[in-house]
Amino acid sequence: MRGSPGNEIARDIERRAAEWVARLDLGGTAEEHSALDVWLRENSRHHAAFVRLSAAWERADSLRNLRPLDGTVDPDLLLWNDDAAPLRVKRGVLVVACVVVVVLGILAIAAFA
Repeated sequence: MRGSPGNEIARDIERRAAEWVARLDLGGTAEEHSALDVWLRENSRHHAAFVRLSAAWERADSLRNLRPLDGTVDPDLLLWNDDAAPLRVKRGVLVVACVVVVVLGILAIAAFA
């Protein structure tokens, strides 16, 4: 099933903005900068998508600072840990239980007020 024309246009704008961000990250020529300026002025949605994706690109680029100084990655960090799954499930059950207790408390206070 195809998306609506509005969704396709939005995807095209996002794709084009992503291409511009990636192209300019490599430097970009004077002609490319001029072409980008024209594209940005064509539609405010172009400018919004470009700004949003540029900011995301910068945030993603800052992740490089989080890598170990020696550049190595502990392979165990990349493995799925089945032992951690029960802890995640227990935490989720605890959160739901807390929410239920709070809601019941609010209902009890409202009933007796």
